[in-house]
Amino acid sequence: MFSFDIKVITQELKELSIINMKIEKIYQRNGEFRFKLYGNGRKDLVIKPGVCLYVTEYPKPAPKNPSGFAMFLRKKLHTLEILDIKQINFDRIVEITLGIRETMYRLIIEFFGQGNMILTDKDYKILSLWKKHHKREVYVGNYYEFPESKNIFTEFKLEGKDREIVKILAVDYNLGGIYAEELCLLSGIDKNSKEVDIEKLKEGIKKLENMKKRVNIVDGVIYPLELSRFKDKEKKYYNSLNEALDEIYGKEELIEEKSIEKKDLKEKIAKYKRIAASQKEAVKKFEEDITKNKELGDLIYLHYQEIEKILEIIKKAKNRNEIIEKTNRQIEIIDPKHLKLNFEKKIVIDISKTLSENAEIYYERSKTAKKKLEGAKSALQKNLEHIETLKKGESEIREIVVRKKRKREWYEKFRWCFSSENFLMLGGKDKKTNEILIKKHMESKDLYLHADIHGAPHIIIKNGKESSEKTLNEAAIFAASFSRAWKEKMAGIDVYWVNPEQVTKSPPSGEYLPTGAFFIKGEKNFIKNVSLSLALGIFENKPMCGPVSAIKANCDRYVEIVQGDEKKEALAKKISKILNYDNLDDIIQVLPSGGSKIERIHQE
Repeated sequence: MFSFDIKVITQELKELSIINMKIEKIYQRNGEFRFKLYGNGRKDLVIKPGVCLYVTEYPKPAPKNPSGFAMFLRKKLHTLEILDIKQINFDRIVEITLGIRETMYRLIIEFFGQGNMILTDKDYKILSLWKKHHKREVYVGNYYEFPESKNIFTEFKLEGKDREIVKILAVDYNLGGIYAEELCLLSGIDKNSKEVDIEKLKEGIKKLENMKKRVNIVDGVIYPLELSRFKDKEKKYYNSLNEALDEIYGKEELIEEKSIEKKDLKEKIAKYKRIAASQKEAVKKFEEDITKNKELGDLIYLHYQEIEKILEIIKKAKNRNEIIEKTNRQIEIIDPKHLKLNFEKKIVIDISKTLSENAEIYYERSKTAKKKLEGAKSALQKNLEHIETLKKGESEIREIVVRKKRKREWYEKFRWCFSSENFLMLGGKDKKTNEILIKKHMESKDLYLHADIHGAPHIIIKNGKESSEKTLNEAAIFAASFSRAWKEKMAGIDVYWVNPEQVTKSPPSGEYLPTGAFFIKGEKNFIKNVSLSLALGIFENKPMCGPVSAIKANCDRYVEIVQGDEKKEALAKKISKILNYDNLDDIIQVLPSGGSKIERIHQE
């Protein structure tokens, strides 16, 4: 990225409201770091040091084995808020400040050279980094120092410069070759000149600084400005630099990855088909051996007396002609111990053994072939199932080459559920969302509920005054189940409801209400001993968790959950398979705090 690109993208990321969002998880796939954010909806911030950064709409699977650096970042930054993101002095460096209360870290991303990512404390002491750089003394324990740079829009001097102007602008002022040449064109000066009209150049700097953003792609390269040097070139335009970056580095890279994955699957399918063909031949041979050897054993007993006579003649005969003359049967002497008799089929007889022993040899061969047949059939069946699994994966790649992240509704930043009467019930997830819910979303037609326990969310029923007692009771279960009572494994708890005008941020004299806390004026209406029970189903292509009666009314497929000891991640994996919903994060987000377990499964 050029310095201009970084200037534009840092501003756009602020406009995308990543400030005050929290870090949930951090993944590293090769040179790409993905920060999963929550707190203002959910967003994935992609950072590719040396290349670009942007918010993506295209999810990627997490790596099976996270890198040590990613694990360190996750350990230090988990749940911290993004406090600021800024470009350092118009250089190709971005600093992201993260923290909560007294804790603060700085994440420094370098976009020059091969790129780097460095985590420091608030005083810039390096705690960990992606790549060491001993020449610049960038290593753990040292203090990070920003490379010397100049911002052409705030400080511009040419004294003592004896080089072509385009090189001075490109290198000394971090413009890069493309923008340095554009500035020369805007200024009307020769880019190769060593002596230039300073006033013309300053006018050009103003024009460049005030150029209107118009993101476009020319010859596969993204530019946030429409440059005059490309006026005759074919262009593709985008609404924002973030959108263009996500199109090229998010979507196109994902398509390429899927294409490679599809090619690998085709090669695997072809390989296992060859193995299956060989296994089918083996099965056929074993089946033939079973039948053939059993029939040969049976033939010995069928011609038992005749074979005995032949063996007697052979023992007494002086030569082969005498044997043929006396037996009237085609006989082939293989060796002194073995001969071949021609009956319905040719039978090899070992003359040193009894006929019963000869028959048993064939029966044993039949039994051995039968055992081998069972193993071959089992291996073939597993192989065919594996081929079908691979084909299914290939089909999914063909049908969904790129799956955009699901667009989220405004209410998904809260606890939410639609009642069986289709009233929207909302609850806070933390202090901040509790505050937002009451201040911004509670209206006079709503109803307010709260479980009678410390550590419970504020709950509102939108247009609740128009609802019946059924929705009110469901909202009470909703309030009780998402309170601390679930984690404490309590069987039931009281819940009260009031009108919106009774909920105030003004406490009695001498009292203080922290963020997320409100004071209730007047009488509370209690619903006694509300039981804790929930269900989770798929509602309009997204998981919804709430009272069983509400989920049953709105979802064809759902599971009932009760208090238990399973962690959210393990439970989410089970629910994902049962409901055939592959986004584990979505499921985890709607589950209650504390352990749970599946009580019943309801399929359509």
